[in-house]
Amino acid sequence: TPTVTPTNGPTFTPTPTLTPSPTPTRSPTPTPTTTPTVTPTPTRSPTPTPTNYPALPPFTTITLNNLPYSLNWNHVKYANGIFVSVADNSDKAAISNDGVNWYSSNLPTFTKWNCTAFGAGRWVAVGQGNIAAVSTDQGLSWYPAALPFYGNWSNVIFVNGNFYAICYNSNKGAISSDITATTWFEFDLPAELDWSSISYKPGRFVITALNSNLVATSLNGVTWTKGQASESSKNFLSINILRS
Repeated sequence: TPTVTPTNGPTFTPTPTLTPSPTPTRSPTPTPTTTPTVTPTPTRSPTPTPTNYPALPPFTTITLNNLPYSLNWNHVKYANGIFVSVADNSDKAAISNDGVNWYSSNLPTFTKWNCTAFGAGRWVAVGQGNIAAVSTDQGLSWYPAALPFYGNWSNVIFVNGNFYAICYNSNKGAISSDITATTWFEFDLPAELDWSSISYKPGRFVITALNSNLVATSLNGVTWTKGQASESSKNFLSINILRS
């Protein structure tokens, strides 16, 4: 039997495995950034400094001058071209036309003089007692005027042809009948207090007191009503109303 030699078939080369190419990663489309519009802050021009103020004297030195007596001088007022000062426990006033050179004059009684006022060519001084002092010659001489009651008169002002006086520890004040200040009448205040200061603006009087938050107000200087300050139990020593 013949030997059959197997015939080799064709040799197959295996197909190579294909590796897929990676899909390229796409960069994200950048979001455009919008630059905000900045409105510049307007520059304010500096407030101009006023240049019309009067020149002030150079207060580099203080000169001490002598009053005519060594007393407890507790009030000084300037009006009508002169300074007038009064003192405690004295019968003397001091007057000066320049604040440097002082001269003395005699008051009508020895007492605690508290305050002066000027009006209609007259100076009036008040203090403890029932006597006011009046001068018509620039404080060179003084004559007495009877007040309506005894009191410690703390303050006096001149308004529209009359002098008005108030006192401590009282519910009354006094008004002169006219510019001469020789005759005085009392008026009622709304409470008994240490009334210490009186001031006036056109159409209204105001009085304040020590150790109290009450004030007295009046439209005519004769009839008074009670008011109240914002602070309680304060020593309101003085009040001034500035006219605009």
